[in-house]
Amino acid sequence: MNIPKGTALLICLLVGGSVSTRAHDPYEITSVAYIHSNRIELFVEMEFPTGMTLAGQKPVRDIAVLSQFETALPRLRELAGSFFNLTAGNNVVLPLSTNVELGVEDHIRFQIEFKPTPYRPLRLVARGLGAESSESPYGTSLTVLDMVNQKVLGQTTLFAGSPTAEFPPRTNEASETTTAAIESNAPVVMPPITAPAPQPAPNSAATTFTKALKPNWLVVAATLAALFIILFAFFRR
Repeated sequence: MNIPKGTALLICLLVGGSVSTRAHDPYEITSVAYIHSNRIELFVEMEFPTGMTLAGQKPVRDIAVLSQFETALPRLRELAGSFFNLTAGNNVVLPLSTNVELGVEDHIRFQIEFKPTPYRPLRLVARGLGAESSESPYGTSLTVLDMVNQKVLGQTTLFAGSPTAEFPPRTNEASETTTAAIESNAPVVMPPITAPAPQPAPNSAATTFTKALKPNWLVVAATLAALFIILFAFFRR
């Protein structure tokens, strides 16, 4: 979906503003990726109890939020760095920097920066949601914005049981093309060729004997003429 350049900033503001609004759901996390020419930025925002729980820390109501946040900061940084696995094509893209901060309404906010890559598709796996099981209640909305070409690459929602998304998403047409290419390269199995049964060699002796049985009319005529002459001479005596 192409975006006019004049409205690109407005979309970014709307998406950024929706982070605070949608993160009010205690089980919902909001993630937005910005694809720039020189970097890839990923912002993840969640409620304080959600962030603490996913980082392996138990939130306590009677202790100040800031104090708990500072205590859990090393674990939160570790969670931020591994919350999303990013690959481009078949290449793993490692984070260059990770920042964790306590935002508006005590929301925990991650900012992860990756190096730019020309390879596609971009594949994001939300490992930070927990084990790949449908029992986990957490999920994250994910929006990917191409800031170079001024367009939205896609939006989806990920859960622990289905944590993977690709941008741009694969189309059915591409899948059919791939399948057809595979089928066209399949080896062609030819039916077995059956050799004709050998014919028996002709019997030369039988052939000669058969030829010998055929009458030679010239010899017969000469024999009859000789017999006639002999009989004629015999009766003239």
